[in-house]
Amino acid sequence: MEFLKEVSGKQLNSKVLKKINDAIRNSSAIQPNGKIKYNNTCSVTQPKDNCITYAKSLKFLKKSNYNGENCLILIPQDFKQNQEFINYQKKFHNAIFIYVDNPLMEFLDIHDYFHSHKLPHQWLHKPKDMGHGIYLGENVEIGENTVTYPGTVIYDNVKIGNNCIIHSNCSIGADGFRFLRMDDGTLRKMIHIANPGVIIEDDVEIFCNTNIARGIFDPTLIGKGTKVDALVHVAHNVHTGENNLIIADTALGGSVKIGENNWIGVGSTISNGVIIGNNNWIGLGAKVAYDVGDNQRISGFYAVAHKNWKRWWKGQFGD
Repeated sequence: MEFLKEVSGKQLNSKVLKKINDAIRNSSAIQPNGKIKYNNTCSVTQPKDNCITYAKSLKFLKKSNYNGENCLILIPQDFKQNQEFINYQKKFHNAIFIYVDNPLMEFLDIHDYFHSHKLPHQWLHKPKDMGHGIYLGENVEIGENTVTYPGTVIYDNVKIGNNCIIHSNCSIGADGFRFLRMDDGTLRKMIHIANPGVIIEDDVEIFCNTNIARGIFDPTLIGKGTKVDALVHVAHNVHTGENNLIIADTALGGSVKIGENNWIGVGSTISNGVIIGNNNWIGLGAKVAYDVGDNQRISGFYAVAHKNWKRWWKGQFGD
């Protein structure tokens, strides 16, 4: 375990370990006295020092907020011939890239090495019964004048601000939904390790039967003043800005980013990784598969400029 922190009672696949050691020894990246120890995993969009991450395609590296972190990044073998990557990797001047056949699979081996001891009783192993069906996990912070109604479960490592209202039967901080299908058809779970897992800022109101999932590496965030209606699903790693209205039955896929002052209509679906700007109106039932800028009105399946959708509809069915 030359360059990895040792975890008691755990062993990493020898082939994966060899690739890591060989890549570090052969790297020209800056290594402090050659004594670095990688001790955790992280997201490629939010890299951290001494951590290991992965990128399945160049688009994820382009979204990275890399700022000189001393991290190790698993990437596909075909990146070796990708001239765009070869030019772009200069940005990651203090990182080490390792070429592997399946970055996600080999990353999961490392991720499990560091974190699988947290299963199966992850994030709610000592809940506090607050009465009226309200349960709080460990290390939950709740601000002043915040009210929680019956039937709500708040998992470990959740932060809720001041003057919030959490209506009945909500779930805050449970694992998100992230699995990898193995060659034999079985499903392998990605362990969610974000701490805090969810941050809810001041003056947020969350209505009945809403689920807000824990982030994988970094917190799921509900911005100040945002109102989340009943039966909304907020997946892992979602970030919303301030003063958004997210209406009933909406589903926000993993890693969705939403700016400020948006209206997201009834039953909308925002696909994984979509970025929505500020001051937008998204019509009911919209299926948003692509990024949205600022000050737009969109609707439809898949969501397009609202005036184009209306023009098509009128052309098909009249007034």
